Amino acid sequence: MIVTTEDLLAMLDTFLADRQGQWWDQLFSKRDKPIPFFVEKPDENLVQMFDSGALRSGKTLELGCGHGRNARFFSKQNCEIDAVDFSRAAIEWANEIALSGDRKINYIQESIYNLQLKVGSYDIVYDSGCFHHQAPHRRGSYLDLVATAIKPGGRFVLVCFSPEGGGGLTDRQIYEQPWPGRGIGYSAEQLQRLFSPDFVINECRKMRETSEAEPVFGKDFLWVVSMTRRSEQPSAPTMFSQSFFHGTRADLKPGDLIVAGYQSNFTDVKPLSWVYFAATLDAAIWGAELAAGNGRERVYIVEPTGPIMDDPNLTDKKFPGNPTLSYRARDPLRVVAEVAKWQGHPPERLRQMKDNVARAKAEGANIID
Repeated sequence: MIVTTEDLLAMLDTFLADRQGQWWDQLFSKRDKPIPFFVEKPDENLVQMFDSGALRSGKTLELGCGHGRNARFFSKQNCEIDAVDFSRAAIEWANEIALSGDRKINYIQESIYNLQLKVGSYDIVYDSGCFHHQAPHRRGSYLDLVATAIKPGGRFVLVCFSPEGGGGLTDRQIYEQPWPGRGIGYSAEQLQRLFSPDFVINECRKMRETSEAEPVFGKDFLWVVSMTRRSEQPSAPTMFSQSFFHGTRADLKPGDLIVAGYQSNFTDVKPLSWVYFAATLDAAIWGAELAAGNGRERVYIVEPTGPIMDDPNLTDKKFPGNPTLSYRARDPLRVVAEVAKWQGHPPERLRQMKDNVARAKAEGANIID
């Protein structure tokens, strides 16, 4: 008999019983099967985020850890990690290949909805392939779980199917016919709608397709979404709670100052009285790729030396609320370090952006203050 909301959710689970623990145990028992994520490689975005400073060591929760390929990478970054998976076979596999340095990993075989989590107990929550296998009626529970587990200001990184990667069924069809082997594909707009109430979306991009020879995993039918947990009383980001990036062709070293007064990449009208920067690596990469000059494209981690404000060229004109985390300041930015490894935009996309900038200049459009 259905009395509580949990009773209703449990009943709806029975409609999809073929996607429960036994199904996943059978999958992870076929270790030699050519399944894309049956590799001993971490996600390409995860490595990039630690290399760039976007992620730092902290207490971590991984949802749907599988055989532990990402959990082992977190451990190598000195993260204390609780790695959870519904499949007993997956956890057994993870424990079998556990390294001597994996003492920071606590593998847990359990449904994520049965976890006993303390409020705000994790600095990082990571999900690579769990969310898109959650049934529609469990989305609310999933959102509550993640929002509860992570600290205000903590990072949530989600890797999930885009529409090209999903099974192609609507929510209703999932209950009306057998659910296919692939999970649910989400559009960028759907992800924004689901997660923006509790999280600031720092970056939403397609995962980079990687080759077999590379030491990282990547498939371009997956989204990479990096988010920051909103606090109860949102405040402006500071250099103590947020990484900032600046893209340029200038050859700088730690301690150097980036000052206003240079020509904009987007207009020839006059030198800028502001210096621009962002809290997303993607925005800084655009800055480096579009920068004038013949030097090598560079991305730096920077810290403001004075007050900062939202970039009105984006927040007022294009994206109210500053979801792109773009900022400007009149005071200099101090270089902290150079981002050694980053992936540029595809050539066709870069060409389109440069064409748009050239067109705007030719038309005399004042697209940046």
